Amino acid sequence: MNYMNKKNEELFELIEKYELDKDDYTQENGSLNRKKLGNILKLIDLQSGKVADEGVVVKEDENGDTVVEDYNPTVKLHKMLSGMMVQVTFYHSDENDMPYVQLGLNGIALNIKREVESWVPKEFIDGVLQNAIATKMKMHVDGQGNISYIPKQVPRFAHTTHDIKHIDVLAKEFDERQAKRQR
Repeated sequence: MNYMNKKNEELFELIEKYELDKDDYTQENGSLNRKKLGNILKLIDLQSGKVADEGVVVKEDENGDTVVEDYNPTVKLHKMLSGMMVQVTFYHSDENDMPYVQLGLNGIALNIKREVESWVPKEFIDGVLQNAIATKMKMHVDGQGNISYIPKQVPRFAHTTHDIKHIDVLAKEFDERQAKRQR
């Protein structure tokens, strides 16, 4: 759901409904920080099951955090992907970032938690992250003290890639770890 299009009255009703602290989402000038509030409301939707993620089972852990409990790619996902998986960690780049990164490719959507090493299909890294570029303004001061702003292209999602393996290898390693735990 797009919470950015909702009227302030509707957003205040949602703040009350979910017992959120209004001060956390009100800016100094009295207006709502719609992006921050929208991110929290989207997370609530995800936790309550309003958001359907194909192939992803999302649960709440003992600390109340949303975690991906299992990832079972559907037949549709298998057909369009090579089977190569990339281990990646996404980082927070500002205070308004959602606790997860949303990536979509050809009708398949993934929600990947930040600050956690996760395995993601290679096509999402090559096809989505490589093209996810944002423009930030970099301040430049010349010798006379004049300030100008220069646009700079930066990755939209701060991330580090760690490893690459085929999904069959990952499944075999997982099965081996499970067998050791059962002994």
